[in-house]
Amino acid sequence: MNGHIKTHDSNQQMLYHKTADLLPHIQLDIDSGYKSKDGQLLECPFCNTQCEMLDFHVKIRHKDFHPLFKHLLQYQQQFQDEIQEQERKGLLIRKKNDDLSDEYITKEKQEQMDSDEEAQRLEDIEFQKAAEEEELRQFEEYRQEKQREMLKRQDSLSYKQMILQNARREKVEMNERLQLLRQDCKEEQERFRRLFEGIPMDGEQNEDIEQRRRNELQVKIEAKQQRQQKIDQRMKERQQLQKKLAQNANQQAASSTIPQFSFSSDIPFNMDWKKSDFQELEVCGKYGLDNVHHIIEKRTQNHAVWKKMTYETEHDVELVNREVRKLREIYQIVFQSVSAQRDSSKFIHVVKPLGFFVDEEEHKAYLVMEYFENGDMRKYMDTMKRQRVSIRPKKVYEMIGSIANSLEQLHINGIIHCDLRPECILLTDEFEVKITNFTYSRQIHVGREFTTDLRATSLYQSPEFLRSKNIGKGINQKNEDNMKDDAEKLILMAAADIWSFGVIIYELLAHIHPFVDIKTEGYVQADVFIHRVVAEEPEELPKFYPKILRNLVMQMLSKDPTQRKSAKEIHDFAEVAAKLENE
Repeated sequence: MNGHIKTHDSNQQMLYHKTADLLPHIQLDIDSGYKSKDGQLLECPFCNTQCEMLDFHVKIRHKDFHPLFKHLLQYQQQFQDEIQEQERKGLLIRKKNDDLSDEYITKEKQEQMDSDEEAQRLEDIEFQKAAEEEELRQFEEYRQEKQREMLKRQDSLSYKQMILQNARREKVEMNERLQLLRQDCKEEQERFRRLFEGIPMDGEQNEDIEQRRRNELQVKIEAKQQRQQKIDQRMKERQQLQKKLAQNANQQAASSTIPQFSFSSDIPFNMDWKKSDFQELEVCGKYGLDNVHHIIEKRTQNHAVWKKMTYETEHDVELVNREVRKLREIYQIVFQSVSAQRDSSKFIHVVKPLGFFVDEEEHKAYLVMEYFENGDMRKYMDTMKRQRVSIRPKKVYEMIGSIANSLEQLHINGIIHCDLRPECILLTDEFEVKITNFTYSRQIHVGREFTTDLRATSLYQSPEFLRSKNIGKGINQKNEDNMKDDAEKLILMAAADIWSFGVIIYELLAHIHPFVDIKTEGYVQADVFIHRVVAEEPEELPKFYPKILRNLVMQMLSKDPTQRKSAKEIHDFAEVAAKLENE
């Protein structure tokens, strides 16, 4: 009914509600008119006049509205009677509103409302239960993750404790042997004291002392003679060696002191230089036991570097000549490959050899190469680490692209570096990369397996390389002959260079080696380091670097060589990433 009343105009709505309010205060008189109960004054709904005979007042003052007013009062009385009857029968239920007014609803509607409220309550309970279950699931995942991390730390700690226990056990055994040696030494000192003082040993007669002393003296004399013979033999061998070296030196002086290399090259290579043609400046690098010096040619004032190498024994001569020949061959191969592409802008990423000469007086050989003011990657990384500066992603992509391009130039020509490390990467003024130090590099030939020795720098060697390198330490528990065979059959692919590349970039970004921190850990045993490289994953790179960059480095450090990207794929990726970074 209330909804229907709202369809009328506002005056009619007001009259309907005022008659409803007046109904409890009026009664029907004998003339079928309405008057107030108990003689109280009532307010006229039309003019707000206070009067007792409300029906008479409306009939006189508002006669046009009197029929409507009377009809509404009768309707309200009938409506109230019906409501009371329905409420008595239980078909209607009185409901209190927020404004304290009464409202009646049917029993079916009330039941429906109660049902809806119960369904909503159950739905809220289910939602709360689901939220609690999701929270418990997340907590369980967090707990399991923490438990896995704890187990991983415990495994690492157990391994370290095992190494420590072995070291302690060896130390105890060594101390025991030392105690035994000290005891034997004391017994020997006591025996000699008794000997020289003429005191007989336990169970020894006095007449036997002199004979024993003579026998021991004879033994000493014979031992001295044997030592003298060994010294004479060594002196003789040394004189023969010096004589042989002198003969070799004379032969080289007669035929030219500069070694003749058995290949032709269109690249200028000066073999007529002498040490006096150069001014030696500061040390700018070190490769193994050989120092690299910054030099200036006095005649042209051109800057260069030379690598000073020992050139004394036949073994030294063979190693130096092989290194010079290898550098010239590799530069010639890459130069011809780049020239065949007919692209004048193509950059050669191999350091250019300029010349070679030998100083016979000092037994030194000098390999002259081009000079780069920015030094090598090690110097660049140490500077950033010392200044605590992080390299920008754009710069990282540029350096990754340049190094990848360098390796691509080698790999497409079948050349594997095998010993890539920061000291082998030189930086030009524009931070282009040049690769040097090809001592352990090899070239793959069609139809022939590619093998190499195991003397390269371990910190940057791949897991597959270190597994084979550690064969001789008993990891695979084979006999020595089988171990040698396995080591000789080691096959290195280009993926080994990609691993070294990844370690260098990781160190560039994180300022720390991915598997060892020399600054905090100090000396790390070889078997511990090999275990980390082969079995453990490096720590995550700093989060402020782009995720695609971090993923690229971790893919380069994949334990599986087949999962590592090639140099060309890395170069193409770095170019795209650098463009995106610029945008």
